[in-house]
Amino acid sequence: MNFELVNTRTKPTIKGRIGNEIFYLHSKYNPLVEAERWASGIDKKKKQAELMIIGMGAGHHIRALLNEVQVQKINIYDFNDVFSSWIKKSGLIDDLILSEKVEYHSIKTPKDLGEFALSLNENMIVYEPALKIFSVEFEVIKNKIENYIIQERTIIDQKDQFFQNFVSNLKIKDPGITKYRGINKTSMILVSAGPSLTKQLPTLKKAYLSKRYVIGVVGTAFKPLMNYGIVPNFVMISDPKDEIVEQFQGYETESTSLFYLSTANRHAVSSFKGSRYIVWQEGFQLSEEEAAKRGEPLVKTGGSVATCLLDLMIVFGANKIALVGQDLAFTDGKSHAEHTHALRDITQPAFLREIPNYYQNGSVYTSRNLSVYLAWFEKYVAGKNSIEFWNCTEGGAYIEGWNHRPFNEF
Repeated sequence: MNFELVNTRTKPTIKGRIGNEIFYLHSKYNPLVEAERWASGIDKKKKQAELMIIGMGAGHHIRALLNEVQVQKINIYDFNDVFSSWIKKSGLIDDLILSEKVEYHSIKTPKDLGEFALSLNENMIVYEPALKIFSVEFEVIKNKIENYIIQERTIIDQKDQFFQNFVSNLKIKDPGITKYRGINKTSMILVSAGPSLTKQLPTLKKAYLSKRYVIGVVGTAFKPLMNYGIVPNFVMISDPKDEIVEQFQGYETESTSLFYLSTANRHAVSSFKGSRYIVWQEGFQLSEEEAAKRGEPLVKTGGSVATCLLDLMIVFGANKIALVGQDLAFTDGKSHAEHTHALRDITQPAFLREIPNYYQNGSVYTSRNLSVYLAWFEKYVAGKNSIEFWNCTEGGAYIEGWNHRPFNEF
């Protein structure tokens, strides 16, 4: 990896090279205009606090931020000691290093991370071009930062939908989940719509007919189960988008129940004809306030409907949970199980990540989004020793901390 300064219409940009790949840390034409645009796009609330910024680059974006608002302090981190040494020697950031409001940290080895890994919070701002220059030994922290970016973008992109759905869902006046809290001290099966669900349907049908288990499914898995003659005890939805209305179209829903996040799509909620219960989630202020008023429990979200459903089952009191169809990867090049509206072929593994498979005898491809949820499932079970967590997907990704056993054995 090497770097060089390249002149532009205004200030120099940085040209980098990794093998045959060439990239730029700032605009090739006008880094100053780009930097001003970047600084103006940062949430005003963040600018009022002490900031953590990933990526110094040539410092153009840092200067733009300092010119725009009186920040308390800016801590800047880079994870490539070769780059940090080079940019310091260039003299391009001398003014920033001397500034009382700026502190530049060059993380040389994973041992030097200190508290950094624990401080990924709402005051972190990522200058994304800087992710290109992370040294290989920092791949884990790079993945965490990329996951943070995904989650933050999701919240921003769906903010308006969240509010509209929340207001509409409140008007329905469905009950909450208080009466179910802690009462189901039983085995539950959490059914997701990953590719491996298809082969598990016969065993799932046996579990259903035995009436010994509580079966909860994500909305996408509803149709495959109904097609196979399995009526789940309840369905959960969390997505704010209109597309999820398709999950129930053409099927009778009177014989099961729906649990939905307060911000779930209002049209999907209103179209459901069975009993409905609103679920108040952590991380959305209006939902937290409403839950406090009503004395309702909060559910952790984790970013996907399956992560929400897992925490909901724990709130219900489950003491043993089996995951089925929770691939968290593109098993056999498929995105979802058969008969799901979201099913598609995955044909570009070059853009995906390779991770250990369920059986730990090979690998499977996953996406950035799915790897976020994988990390959540692993972190969630840590310390919950009184509950049995079984991964019975028999395909997809290996989930650290879970008991990987055949579904028939469960």
